Amino acid sequence: MRYCEGLPSQGTRPFTPGEREDVMGALRRAWGRFALRLAAGPVAVASGIAVAASVEPWIGPAGAAALVILSLLLALPAGVLWARDAFGAARALSVDLGRGEAEVFAAGARTIAVLPASALVLAGRGRPLERRALVGDAAPPAGDAPGWAIPLSEIPERLHHLAWERRALAAAEREEIERRITDLRRPPILLAALTALAAGGVLATVEQAERSPAAAAFRVVAWVALLALSWRRVWKARSLGARLEADARDGWVARATRGEAAGAEVLPASGLPWSEAGAPSPWRLAASAGRRWWRTR
Repeated sequence: MRYCEGLPSQGTRPFTPGEREDVMGALRRAWGRFALRLAAGPVAVASGIAVAASVEPWIGPAGAAALVILSLLLALPAGVLWARDAFGAARALSVDLGRGEAEVFAAGARTIAVLPASALVLAGRGRPLERRALVGDAAPPAGDAPGWAIPLSEIPERLHHLAWERRALAAAEREEIERRITDLRRPPILLAALTALAAGGVLATVEQAERSPAAAAFRVVAWVALLALSWRRVWKARSLGARLEADARDGWVARATRGEAAGAEVLPASGLPWSEAGAPSPWRLAASAGRRWWRTR
């Protein structure tokens, strides 16, 4: 089932004429942002090279080379990623315009209309489409599933005031957790290839270190630091995947029954929030939308 900000999907409806015009305007602005961002990377690199050339008399050839390397390692990749995000946003708006439909999410008196591909909220005639909602798929809530008491010894002392019970995970919920485990354990093929290339580059840099030791040292440190951060994220993802596997294997979720968090559910092994007020937690929607939801865990 699809959710947006705690509201379940009620299906789609056609655009009104005013909404179609608003989407067309947003699409034009999105392509404009893409063009500007596409030029940002090369401009930043050129600026770095110009700065390095202008300050070379003061910092020497090695320092100038380090500045050029820094601009290539940081500015160009950042510009490419920045442009990629803008391109993805423009393509999503193009898909929404082609479909000509808005997805409606509602519960009680609250309703929100969202563009399905770009997840932009329709704010009303003539108002810009600026806010992006969190939309994703999650197993439907368990409703009034029976609960069983949890021994006090299994609950951290700081959480005793809430009172807890456990309930069994439904089959759809287990399947959702298993999909997240698969995502977390996906082999980092691209990162492994980049690591191999970087290793070759580092070896070549070490061999050429006699000509420019400062620039060579900077290049090696930069590559090692970037790769270490990337592999640390992979390790965190695998660690979280192991804890989620324990949740799926045990097959239950803890539910608070008293206090300010009454009704909230938590997966005991991973510590991830599962639901709140009968709606899936935001990380579940982010995970189904392909966002890097695990990086902060």
